[in-house]
Amino acid sequence: MEQSPASSCANCASAALPAVTSTHARVAGNPGEDNEENEEDGSDDGIDYSDEDDEDDEDDEYDDPRSVFKPVSFLRSDPFPHLRLSIDGSPVALVDTGDFDEDTDPKDLTMTHAVSTILWNWHPNALRAFLDQRKYSAFEFAIVEDRIGDRKRITHMITRHDRAILIGDYNSDMEWNVQISCGILEDGHWKLLYGSLGDTGIGSAKLEIVESISRMSARDQMIWKRWKPREDRKIELTVGGGIVDPASLY
Repeated sequence: MEQSPASSCANCASAALPAVTSTHARVAGNPGEDNEENEEDGSDDGIDYSDEDDEDDEDDEYDDPRSVFKPVSFLRSDPFPHLRLSIDGSPVALVDTGDFDEDTDPKDLTMTHAVSTILWNWHPNALRAFLDQRKYSAFEFAIVEDRIGDRKRITHMITRHDRAILIGDYNSDMEWNVQISCGILEDGHWKLLYGSLGDTGIGSAKLEIVESISRMSARDQMIWKRWKPREDRKIELTVGGGIVDPASLY
C-alpha cells in the first residue's frame, strides 16, 4: 500500500532527544512480617511451627509487587522550544517510546501524552498543526490499515474541531472500539467528557472511568507504535478540508 508522504519521517524527530524518567514510580507495600511468638505463659506445646512460618515468608515474597513495573520515561527536550506551545495546559511532553514496553507502569500516562507522542513521531508538523487552533480549526489524523473493496477502513483517529477533540479506534465492523471525547477549556486544559469500550458496552461520563479508558488506550498506542510505516498501513492527515503532506504545513 502506498505510504503517506511523511512516512519516511516516522521516528526521525525523537531519535536525537535525550530521555528523562518520571519521578513517579509504583510504591509497593511492605512484605509480610514474621509472626511473633506467643510467650504469654512461656509454655511449649511441642509443635514445630517453623515450616508454616517458612511457607508464609515464601507467599509474601511471591506476592511482593516491587520491581514489576518501571516508570514512564519522557524525552527531555521541548519539541518546539521557540513556539511556547502547550497541551492540556502544560508544556508538551513526549514519551520515550524506545523505553516503553509491557513492563511500563501506565499510571502516569495520559491521553495527551499519547496524542503528542503519536503525532510527533509521525511528523512534527502534525503535532504543531494539532496544537495550532488559530491557523487550523479542523484537524484529522487517520490510520488506514486496509480496504474493503474500494472503501478504505480507518482503524484509528485523532480529530480536533475547534475545541472539541475525539480520539479512538474502530473494530472490523467500523463500530467504535474505544472512544474518548474531550473539550479544550479557555485556559488550555482538557476536560474529559466521555469514554466508551464498545466490546464491553461500557460508556460513561464519570471522570474516573474516562481516565481509566484513556490510560488503557494510551498504553496500547505506545506499545504498538501505530505511527510507524507498514506495508498494509497508510496515514492520512486532513486539514483545511483536504488530505495534505505535513511537510507543507509550515
